[in-house]
Amino acid sequence: VELDASFGEKTKVSLSTHASALPSLPNWVFDNFNAKGELTNNALVISEIDGHISGGILHGTARLNWSSGWSMEGTLSAKGVSAQGVNSAVNGDIDGTARFQMRSSDLAKLTDTATMDGSLVINQGVINGIDIVETATRRSLQNLPGGRTHFDELWSDFSFANGIYNFRQLKVKAGVMTAKGTLDVSKKQLSGRITADMALRSDNMGLIPMQIGGSTDNPTLWMVK
Repeated sequence: VELDASFGEKTKVSLSTHASALPSLPNWVFDNFNAKGELTNNALVISEIDGHISGGILHGTARLNWSSGWSMEGTLSAKGVSAQGVNSAVNGDIDGTARFQMRSSDLAKLTDTATMDGSLVINQGVINGIDIVETATRRSLQNLPGGRTHFDELWSDFSFANGIYNFRQLKVKAGVMTAKGTLDVSKKQLSGRITADMALRSDNMGLIPMQIGGSTDNPTLWMVK
């Protein structure tokens, strides 16, 4: 940390870390993380965040205020971040944007209140552990273990609060198959539903509803009657 107090009421602040995690993101280990901003009597305004993590780049801004309790909010954008660095169930590079905020009367508990919402896209990736196309084609009422879904594109809006990730407007495109649905991830446990649209296939199978379950280490998928 570097401080430069030669700017009147404002102090210039520079923060750098290497091969380390931030308190608010304990599961994200940065190759390097740099932030620049200004410190006033009751706030730290970070105008520039520049980091490298899991082979990708992270940019953003943030504001920490302690005039009435403690609060922090900001924005983040990611480019080319390896999905496996976040979740081993998915291979591919993530591009996305997010807004986050935290509010607490106690600084030590500030990161416990973190919430986040945003959107992401992954191109040319793989979902490990389930095969959406095969499950839909066979109309399997039981999980088919050990499958893989190679997809062209995956999009989703997402939010995070109370340790739970919610993925909404989830869409996966794999060849002529498009699947849409929702997914919740709580302490690595999965719960959600998707509907695979197989109408573009030569056999015109139509819409196939499916249930997602299991965990991030061992996901399950089966057709719902």
